[in-house]
Amino acid sequence: MKETYPVYKKMYSELKSRISGMKADQKLPSEADLCREFAVARMTVNKVINLLSAEGTVYRIKGSGTYVGKAPSSSKIIYFLLPSPDFFIYDCTYNSQLLLCGLTREAALSGLEVRGLPVSQVNNPDKIDWKVMDCLNDGDWVIVCGFWYEKLLPPLARRNCRVVFCDFYSEKSKKYPSLFKKWAIVRIDARAAISNGVKHLAALGRKRIAYLFDVYHQDAPPNTGYRDGLEESGLPFRNEHYIYAGNTDEMFDRLSDKKSSFDALIISNPSLVRQALMLLSLAGKKIPDDIAVLVFNDHKKLLESSPPLGAIAMPYMKTGREIIRNIYHSEAPAGEYFFDAEIIDRESVVKGAGTGKESECVPDTVFNKSFAF
Repeated sequence: MKETYPVYKKMYSELKSRISGMKADQKLPSEADLCREFAVARMTVNKVINLLSAEGTVYRIKGSGTYVGKAPSSSKIIYFLLPSPDFFIYDCTYNSQLLLCGLTREAALSGLEVRGLPVSQVNNPDKIDWKVMDCLNDGDWVIVCGFWYEKLLPPLARRNCRVVFCDFYSEKSKKYPSLFKKWAIVRIDARAAISNGVKHLAALGRKRIAYLFDVYHQDAPPNTGYRDGLEESGLPFRNEHYIYAGNTDEMFDRLSDKKSSFDALIISNPSLVRQALMLLSLAGKKIPDDIAVLVFNDHKKLLESSPPLGAIAMPYMKTGREIIRNIYHSEAPAGEYFFDAEIIDRESVVKGAGTGKESECVPDTVFNKSFAF
């Protein structure tokens, strides 16, 4: 690793310098040709192209090649901070992709460009590449999602950037009151979302609602929301219904138990769905006859499941649109903006519901020119 990093940086610098002298939409050499020219592996070339793509320096057309990107006016750029150039290769970024779909679609209607800005080469908040901040000027718009970027908040304030801070889990906003007083703070209340999911199932007659979760600490907003929902529905909290996915033995025992007492299950993360359904099948449980299933955060995989799975849908795509409509175009954008999750009944919750109402849970590739996938 120590030997490849300088080669990667050298290629990036040389290629970016060359591109600065090329015309917009001019085609770059193929990746195979670049491998030969720079005497590097294909993986190194791909990493460099991903970084240049994330910056908007180049864009890719599938089956055609890589081309020089246009250089819009800085006043037309909205920067979106990323933890690394290859951020979007991971499935856990799905919600960010939905947010960006809403952002880029709405931005395009106003002639704006949403541009990814990777702030670390290695997805580590303790290894920020501070040089990337040099492109930010007084008054530039920057979208920040969560406290992974905590070390960047004071520098963004010093540069007088107009910041939209997305706080989807109500983490620790009180830590920077002077900064957040000047910025637009976007909130989706995860605690209330889970609570409403519990109350929805209870209203449908499910009185023994279990919760499969992957964030252990008790004060995590979704976990607290589960307890809230039970209390507000007049239902008791049962330890055997509070199932931690990190303890695989416990999860296996409780979900595969043919004598399990719960009649509904909220799954806190789409990544847990496949395993949960397999274990319920081992227990001989039928969905929704024996157990209703509701998943926190909608995902295209839920539509592809058999039966289609209901969702507590966080409105990421809608939030992206509204950031452009009601914050970017506002004369006084500072303040708090709240968005509510929506419960989508599908076959796993209500028999006969099928895939339910149309949902904005499938990201498209409208922002491929600005973001690396």
